[in-house]
Parts: sequence; C-alpha cells; structure tokens
Amino acid sequence: MELLQKQREISQQSQAVAKELETREKSIKKIEDIQSRLRENIKSLEKVNSEKLIARYMNEFETHEDQLQGIWKDIEELSAQKASLVETASKSKKEIKNYGEALIAKLKLVRIGDIKN
Repeated sequence: MELLQKQREISQQSQAVAKELETREKSIKKIEDIQSRLRENIKSLEKVNSEKLIARYMNEFETHEDQLQGIWKDIEELSAQKASLVETASKSKKEIKNYGEALIAKLKLVRIGDIKN
C-alpha cells in the first residue's frame, strides 16, 4: 500500500533527522568542554605572561566558535525539517485512517448486500 510505504519513509526520515540532531548536540557538548579547558589554560597563562601560547589558545577558541555557529545553523535547519516531517506524518496518518474507514464502510455495504440476497 502506498500510504503505508509513505508513512514508513516519513518515519525513517524522521529517525535520520533525530540522529543528526543528536550528533550536533554531542558536538556542541564536546566543543563546550574544549572551550572550558581553553579558558582554564588561558587564565593560568595570564600569570606567566606567555602571549604566544595565549594567542594560540585564542585562535583555537575562535575556530570552535565558528564551528558552533555552523552547528547551531544546522540544528535550526534540522529542527525545521523535523517539524515538517511531523506535520507530514500527521497528514499521512489521517489519510491512512480515512482510507481504513472508507474500506470498513464498503465492507459493511457488501455485508448488508449479502444479507439481503
């Protein structure tokens, strides 16, 4: 049945989007942990006055900030995609329900016709 196949495909797409969102969220957590470590290192180096190493850490920090911006953009797009899939799944479920109800109505008519004959 086309309707059931469509529902399966929507479910698979939804699962794929959920996995992508989870991956992005794990990436954010990892970057936040790295940034926390960098902040600590920078604070400790301020006392020693190691400008070269602080500059290196700041460059790394900036790179991670750029990565975070990209990940947040991905999350925004994936969230919109997920919302669209939820809406499509809801419509598909209604179509399946309507189709099933129409079949039941036809079966009832067939039974009534059989009983009369």
